[in-house]
Amino acid sequence: MTTKEYLQNVRDMRFRIDDMEKERGEVMAAMIRVKSSSDYTEKVQSSKQNDKLEQQVIESMERLERLDQDLREKIVDYQLQHNIAREDIRSLPEGQCRRFLIDYYIEGKSWNDIFEEYGFREISSPYHLQERAIKLFEKHFKDRH
Repeated sequence: MTTKEYLQNVRDMRFRIDDMEKERGEVMAAMIRVKSSSDYTEKVQSSKQNDKLEQQVIESMERLERLDQDLREKIVDYQLQHNIAREDIRSLPEGQCRRFLIDYYIEGKSWNDIFEEYGFREISSPYHLQERAIKLFEKHFKDRH
């Protein structure tokens, strides 16, 4: 794995977890809609077999449990990678490259945010900074990543 791929993976973990949390919220919302439908309680109470609505709730609960387990594992993995990368980056010499690595890869700031915050005037400036920052990181940690 290249240094850039490693750093991109650290950045992407944040977005993957956000996506999983959104998916979890959607499953919860769907489950609440089914449970709160006016005839759900009547059907469950009057039916001796699992009807379609009850089966939907059961499937949603199982999916939610799988998502929760996956989310917990991803969060632990993300936090470990995040902490290691943050520690590595903070050990680099002070400067714009170090700041960029933290802002972009650790904090997940967008190119637009970086462009504005750093006061760049040319569109290529953040990309050149990224190249320099990756080279700096690679120089210090080439054997580790």
